[in-house]
Amino acid sequence: MKTARAAVKLFLCVLVLLAFILVQWPLLRLWPAAARWFPVWIDRTLLAIIGARVVLHGELSNDSPTLIVSSHSSWIDILSIGSIGPVSFVSKQEVADWPVVGFLATLIRTIFIDRTRRQATGNATAELAKRLIDGDRMVLFPEGTSSDGNRVLPFKSAIIGAVEKAVLGSDIGDMSIQPMAVAFVRRSGLPMSRADRNFFTWFGDMEFAPHVWGVMLNAPVEIVISVGEPLRHSRYPDRKHMTRQLEIEVKRMLLSSIMGRDLVDSDIVQGSGVGQLA
Repeated sequence: MKTARAAVKLFLCVLVLLAFILVQWPLLRLWPAAARWFPVWIDRTLLAIIGARVVLHGELSNDSPTLIVSSHSSWIDILSIGSIGPVSFVSKQEVADWPVVGFLATLIRTIFIDRTRRQATGNATAELAKRLIDGDRMVLFPEGTSSDGNRVLPFKSAIIGAVEKAVLGSDIGDMSIQPMAVAFVRRSGLPMSRADRNFFTWFGDMEFAPHVWGVMLNAPVEIVISVGEPLRHSRYPDRKHMTRQLEIEVKRMLLSSIMGRDLVDSDIVQGSGVGQLA
């Protein structure tokens, strides 16, 4: 019975994605405003089919420009964040070449950054800055890869600095960066263990298809998205100080959600994860 339910879920998800492709492709060209909102409905539908419930703590900033920096541990993060409002993502260039996934990422207006080519990185950063200035909510995963969901990996400040430089080179003069943490907290209504979390997080050399099937088998799952107060660039002496504060805040929110109790900055240590609090 469990296998049959998982198969039905997977079949329905495929149908929804096919419908998304057929509708989103012309919307991007004919009705851009609708193309920003349609993925929100699709993400909510997919999460409902999978059996994933998203709980939002905090509010997305309405300031412009605001860059969102988030923890990252699974493709489910994309659906979860996308379900709370119209956003676009910043991704590494390799994702654009992945079968199906790369095409779907393009349809949600993802910006791909090739860090191996300076000119390509500069062009992508300029496009990102333009989108931010135009009012788009852009989501960046500053860890540079996905984690096991029990910790936050060190943030890379270079891309944040490049975005700041591009934005501040315009007439805006300042920008906000909003921290976000996505935590997998409950499975089948019970607090999730570290081992349970591996059913839903996708990291390392995990193969994609078996992982998707595992998600279908092991849901329902509850996901908490925590959104912190935006940090103003002008309050910090340089990007490294700001990146460090963003990293601490994202760690604090992730671990607070996982542990079910509020933590403060002083509780967090470098490289901290579950069981590694100061």
